[in-house]
Amino acid sequence: MFVLIFLLQIALNTSIASTSNEKLSQAIKPFLNNEINALIVAQEGQKIYQYYSPGFDENKRHRSWSMAKTFMVVLAGIMEKDNIINREDSIGECVGIEKFNKIKLKHLMQMTSGIEFIEKYESNPLTSHVVEMLFMSNGFKDMAGYMLLQNVIHSPGEVFNYSSGDSILLMHCLQRKLTLPLKQYFDTKLFGPLDMTSVFLEYDQQGLWVSASYLYANANDYLKFGEFMRSPHEKIIDPGYIAWMNDINITSQHPKHNLKKPYGAGVWVFQADEKLNLQTLSKHPDLQNAFMARGHNGQAIVVVPKHKLVIVKLAYESAKDDYLPSLIEAIIEKGLTP
Repeated sequence: MFVLIFLLQIALNTSIASTSNEKLSQAIKPFLNNEINALIVAQEGQKIYQYYSPGFDENKRHRSWSMAKTFMVVLAGIMEKDNIINREDSIGECVGIEKFNKIKLKHLMQMTSGIEFIEKYESNPLTSHVVEMLFMSNGFKDMAGYMLLQNVIHSPGEVFNYSSGDSILLMHCLQRKLTLPLKQYFDTKLFGPLDMTSVFLEYDQQGLWVSASYLYANANDYLKFGEFMRSPHEKIIDPGYIAWMNDINITSQHPKHNLKKPYGAGVWVFQADEKLNLQTLSKHPDLQNAFMARGHNGQAIVVVPKHKLVIVKLAYESAKDDYLPSLIEAIIEKGLTP
């Protein structure tokens, strides 16, 4: 009978979704599309819903895109706990270039370095620093070298400009400070303790991890990382550091890249102080302290502390997943058992 059901699923090109909560399944169903590869909902560390598209399963790795930035900022926090770096350290002193002296590591984490960088993909690839850095020969062969050539056009800490270049420059400094190979340090300090066995890092031609975009892991390992963000282990990282990642540090915005959305350090925050005049991702009261790692083409690891929820979505979506806040609201309002 099981074989027959499995063959029918293939024949009908349907996907596998499992849950013990029919309300939750029905709440999520309207948001599923054929570009979502995986969707997992966990509460208090236990899966209460999981979905995989045809040809995708819990063991298949998926590219993180910009969710890698969250991993990198957590890495910096682990290194800070080990007294290897401090978020107040000068990037200029790390790389030996005077024009970067006033930029601190924390500015790179918060995307407020003031370094000129245009973050555009499909909409404007010919005038995009990120496309040149990630995909063109003069960028990918030495991404840190590419960033060291860029100009500082704003005072550090004053202007928010979402920048994969900031992440690359931060990673360059972090790797210079490590005495162990990066993956070995990550495995020892984070991936090993969390039993994240599928993680793969991609490097540029100089051996620098492309921390802006290129981490690969399966859905279960992304979930384990999300659970760690929800309930950080004191032996690994200072829980206060995770709380600091959720602080908003925007005082003004670059008019050319005015995202108007609240960003902390490596994570997007759902709601910000009204005096900052930022759009909220959701006004739902239960999402007041929610935050997420987010990546290109619809990747997300969402943490909702009030309900002890972690939601993982992996996808190759051609359009922006602006429906994500509504999906989370539906899970909370219609799917959770009172």
